[in-house]
Amino acid sequence: MAKVKYLLQGLRADCNHEDTIKELLSPSQNYDQIIIYSAFNRSESVYFLNDELTWYGKKACVIIGIRNGSTSKQGLEALFKTGVDLYAVDTGYSTVLFHPKAYVGINHLKKYARAIIGSANFTPGGFRRNIENSCVIEFDLSDKSDQQFINEFIAGKQAFLTNYDPNNVIHIQNEDDIKKLFNDGRVVNELARKRLANVGISTTKKIIHRMPIHMKKHLQGANKAKGHLLSHTGSAILNETTLVNFHEVWKSRPLSERDLTIPQKSNTNPTGSMLLKKGMYNIDFQSYFRYEVFKNLKWFQDPSSKKTYFEYASAKFHFIIDGIEYPQYLLTIQYDKRTDTKSYKQRNGNTHLHWGAAKSLIKNRALLGKTLYLYQIDGKQDEFIIEIKDSDVE
Repeated sequence: MAKVKYLLQGLRADCNHEDTIKELLSPSQNYDQIIIYSAFNRSESVYFLNDELTWYGKKACVIIGIRNGSTSKQGLEALFKTGVDLYAVDTGYSTVLFHPKAYVGINHLKKYARAIIGSANFTPGGFRRNIENSCVIEFDLSDKSDQQFINEFIAGKQAFLTNYDPNNVIHIQNEDDIKKLFNDGRVVNELARKRLANVGISTTKKIIHRMPIHMKKHLQGANKAKGHLLSHTGSAILNETTLVNFHEVWKSRPLSERDLTIPQKSNTNPTGSMLLKKGMYNIDFQSYFRYEVFKNLKWFQDPSSKKTYFEYASAKFHFIIDGIEYPQYLLTIQYDKRTDTKSYKQRNGNTHLHWGAAKSLIKNRALLGKTLYLYQIDGKQDEFIIEIKDSDVE
């Protein structure tokens, strides 16, 4: 029958996960199978367990969460060099993480297993700095219930590795695989300044589809505010170097095929732009964008066009999609200044954001139903951030 001890890190200096996990993974235990789950991973903690992990090599399966702003390129590289069987998990969300933490060693021949299951990530914080708690368990595999638990744990791991898309559960088989994750913005650089609003930078424009995850839903409308939603402010580090402050100026309703310039039918021509309307704001949208959000841009008319009622302006837009930063684009805003048209009187929108070169990024069905947040960068008249993610309001 299993023996269970409680570990609360933070009460005493000698009570920590780092030493307890190192002891659990000792080569003297001679496990024939090790399974490690962790939401986050950093290189410093790998170096601390380097000898143990190297000794076990492929007997150890290590599964690490990515797209979370914490797991680093250096951490995965350090793990890979130990020779373990390494996987990375990207849920495809910025708001839903791969979040288990477990360190389990099994000796099937001698019928025993040991486990640490709790809150401690494979990071310096999880190992020794944070207040963390776990159950430290010794299993007797001659006991039927203990063996059943271990069997279910192994089966769960195996099902997890085989049932999901390989773009979500990535088997890392060489260092180029880690480099690709970094280039996609799915892991961070430990040497770079920490980003506050995004979890990584993509150089590839790759958008990962979400994993099918069963989640408890909030009651519809339970947290919705009435009228104009409060604009929120924040800061972000863009391109790993530039710290900017920003404030929210608009929030869309769930994005549609029309917004994302995805043709609904084979004979439908996409417009290439998004019509800016009321969204989640209580505004006069027919004037708000031209005379408030984009009022400081340099507006002009096209002298070669007979449609003199159209005004145009350009601005720089940074893109953050599900926590990953993509390249900056120069986009055009088009405003129809007429107030006597049937369309205007029917309260239709009159401001278009043309996607231009960003269309290849936006034209993606994985973004359907998400919310677009528009932020103005403080102190910059012509620079904005577009963030696309699941809505903050359930």
